[in-house]
Amino acid sequence: MVLATDAHGNELVELEPGDGDFVGLTDAPLTGALVVVTGPEGVLLVHDVWRGAWEVPGGGIDDHESSEEAARREVVEESGQQLAGLRRVARATFRLRPDDRYEQTDLYKGEVEQVRPFVPNRETDAMCWWDGVSSLQDLSAVDAELVRRLLLIDGSDPV
Repeated sequence: MVLATDAHGNELVELEPGDGDFVGLTDAPLTGALVVVTGPEGVLLVHDVWRGAWEVPGGGIDDHESSEEAARREVVEESGQQLAGLRRVARATFRLRPDDRYEQTDLYKGEVEQVRPFVPNRETDAMCWWDGVSSLQDLSAVDAELVRRLLLIDGSDPV
């Protein structure tokens, strides 16, 4: 079942809550980590330069790191924010286009206590704090669904 599809045809096909021992629909490789970061002003989104979309911070897991280390690194690289807390809350399975491959990503919930200034970089050209419900032009449908579902799992409000 497809839970959400982005503008490029990539599909979120499964979201399995928990912090480990995931069963999953496929034996797809674990390739990334995404973080729903909450702070005093809402949910952190970064504007991806290449996809032209607002997304939650995250990216690939390097050979030498765990998914948690990748999650922490990606938040800093893409937004400049320092996490006060981080915990794994789910694993997602994606069907990626155009080559029709499956990949899995660990999903984390993180918090920041103090918002740091954003400095544009080669990956992200803007940052914003989203209330989780307002319309936002160029918001990735997949990322919006991830935020919605992870906040439900966590039992928290964006602001």
